Amino acid sequence: MEKICLICTLGNRDIQFKKEYKDIIEEKLDIKLIFNRDDNSYYVVDPNEFKPTTKKIFDNYDDLKKYIDMPMINKILEKYHNISKIYIIATDQNCADENYKIKDTIYEAEIIKKIILDRYGINSEIIPAEFNAKDMKRWFELIKGLFDAILKDDNKIVIEFSGGMSETRESIRLASLFNENITVCEIIKNELRDMNSYFYEQSIAKEKIKELIDKHNYIGAL
Repeated sequence: MEKICLICTLGNRDIQFKKEYKDIIEEKLDIKLIFNRDDNSYYVVDPNEFKPTTKKIFDNYDDLKKYIDMPMINKILEKYHNISKIYIIATDQNCADENYKIKDTIYEAEIIKKIILDRYGINSEIIPAEFNAKDMKRWFELIKGLFDAILKDDNKIVIEFSGGMSETRESIRLASLFNENITVCEIIKNELRDMNSYFYEQSIAKEKIKELIDKHNYIGAL
């Protein structure tokens, strides 16, 4: 059986709480959860207080673990049963702007790492993005480097990018082009969907073939 490495990019909805647990969590931690507009059966952490709130949850993990859910990641773990390792990409920015840093997902990653080991028995490794999260070049370098390192061992990669920023998602699309060993997935309306960039690959290939033919490089075009 082929080995699959799962990569998850985190946003502010990767840990959630069923609405019947909302009051328990808020009372235990003295926080306010907000309504998840994408699924009315769950509440999530306020993105404007994300890092300090997830640190509180992480610090109280043993008391709270039975209340924590991760419905998006669960869907992919339920589909792929031969995952050998999971990489969790989380932001931990060193930039000076506190408005960015407060939304960092590093403590959420620590929580998810514990949940995955407790519930699925799979080891995870956290990959911290310590640069400005708006820097697409740095995202591409991080993701491409991770892809290359994993694929050296002839592994398949499944990457779930429902969480994360637009810069992360576009970097993943670019880094995964023309690689049949990488499957890109996203949760859309509570369904896990294949988001591989076949259209972009075909368009790029056609343009490259046309360029080679125009230069009379017929062997290259084949």
